[in-house]
Amino acid sequence: MRRPKTNRSRRGMAVAELAICLPVVVLILMAAIQGAEMMFLKQSVAIAAYEGCRAALQPNATNQHALSATSSVLADRNIQGANIDHSNFENAKTGKDVTISITIPVAANSTLQGWMFSPPTITSSVTMMKEY
Repeated sequence: MRRPKTNRSRRGMAVAELAICLPVVVLILMAAIQGAEMMFLKQSVAIAAYEGCRAALQPNATNQHALSATSSVLADRNIQGANIDHSNFENAKTGKDVTISITIPVAANSTLQGWMFSPPTITSSVTMMKEY
């Protein structure tokens, strides 16, 4: 039994649909990858700032303890080019706020190099009260 001729004309239609839909699907996939990567970077910077601030609040902690804790988290997550700004923890008195602020460049830490909708930098800041 032979196929009807109408099916043969549909062969080109599948190629046309693929040519139209494939770029859209790839664009959505790339946007999802970059969105997930930006969330990972933002969370990583927030966690590093939190851990650095916690280390600074320990009794007899120095600025180096806070920087070491912050750098350790950033290194574990393979984040490069971080700028760590902190208050002087050694001179902070009990009941005063201490702050760590971290800024990272997105292009240096992104697989897609800031391809779509990424900001140039990601910044996170944590403030805690010194209790000891």
